[in-house]
Amino acid sequence: MIWPKEDEFEDQLKDQRFEGHQAMLVASANEAFQIRRDFIEQSKSSILLSTYRLHDDVYTKYLMDDLYRAAERGVEVKVLVDYRFGGVKDRGFINHPNIKMYAYNPLKVSNLRGFQSVHHEKYMVFDDSYTLLGGRNVGERFFAQNGIYDLDVLIKGKDIAREVRRHFKRHIAFESQIKEIVGRGEYKLRDESLHNPKSISFYDDQMVMVDQVSFLTNDINTKKRKGYLFSVFKDLALNSEKKYLVSPYSTKSKYLLELFDEETILQTNSITSSPNYPAFSNYYRNRKHYLDTGMDIYEFQDDELSIHTKAYLFDDKLFVGSMNLDHRSFNINTEAMFLIESKELSDKFKLLVSDYEQASVLYSGDQVEFEERKIQPSFIKVVLMRISSLFSRLLAPFV
Repeated sequence: MIWPKEDEFEDQLKDQRFEGHQAMLVASANEAFQIRRDFIEQSKSSILLSTYRLHDDVYTKYLMDDLYRAAERGVEVKVLVDYRFGGVKDRGFINHPNIKMYAYNPLKVSNLRGFQSVHHEKYMVFDDSYTLLGGRNVGERFFAQNGIYDLDVLIKGKDIAREVRRHFKRHIAFESQIKEIVGRGEYKLRDESLHNPKSISFYDDQMVMVDQVSFLTNDINTKKRKGYLFSVFKDLALNSEKKYLVSPYSTKSKYLLELFDEETILQTNSITSSPNYPAFSNYYRNRKHYLDTGMDIYEFQDDELSIHTKAYLFDDKLFVGSMNLDHRSFNINTEAMFLIESKELSDKFKLLVSDYEQASVLYSGDQVEFEERKIQPSFIKVVLMRISSLFSRLLAPFV
């Protein structure tokens, strides 16, 4: 693990603390999809989309159609995806003068070590005025009501939007790790769906003023990546009284566990709800080590839904975005987070996670509470999880 010097990430934080911004939490899958469509349809000059993956399904097709129609109106559209997992199959979409698509980290013999890094930043910027950032990729699983629990934050403010644009621009200018995807053929639009967009003012009315907001990322250089985001996470953890952490999974490490104590709560998936065997199996095998710190753990119980939220509350500071509690997010992948200081927004987040708790089992030391909520996993899932847990250390660089 490579850590930045303390003054390095302090300087990054100092330069990016913006005031005079408004924010709202976007937890509902339907609302997350609606907001994307509404803002795309009403954008006038530019749209940036950064995502790990564009799934090949009807929800993605709707958004791609919306983006294409925006380009037809003269809006500049730029998309950044992961090289291995993110691309769009219909290259006709890119074959438009107002649309550019870039892929992060194409395979190069000169950078085999860095190839395990993936582009994991998930955000959109509309007209350099509104920024939507969180844990959602683009696809049905993230926008359908029976998909997953996730969280975005919509920020209104030009300073933070321009900061995100500058980061996007630096990213695509990093020629050794970026490949522009060339379009070909004709893009076929579906017939316009019956979409009645809500006005931008509708969302403005739901926002709250926040004290400060910062946009923070890991280094985009895979060869010299330092754990900037974990350094911020560590600083927040060491300087807060209460910590409420929500992550789909967590991989055990000494430098992470030493930050946890009796004032720490972790909300994560259970063996029944987690779809990610390699990553979750590390936590599953090491849960006792987490509990030995004195922390409490809520494990979400569902055999169809899962938690995909990545959000960490330190007193009244909300650290939210794409970073999981694992070594890949800390030191391998690109990640993007908002750090928001706001008691009002923090209180809204607490209400949100209380819904997670209502469908969870609580592990506290040797005690297990609300065990009646526990859903028994299938025999096959138990076997697969146990096999994965045996190899979790070997699989660590790949999960």
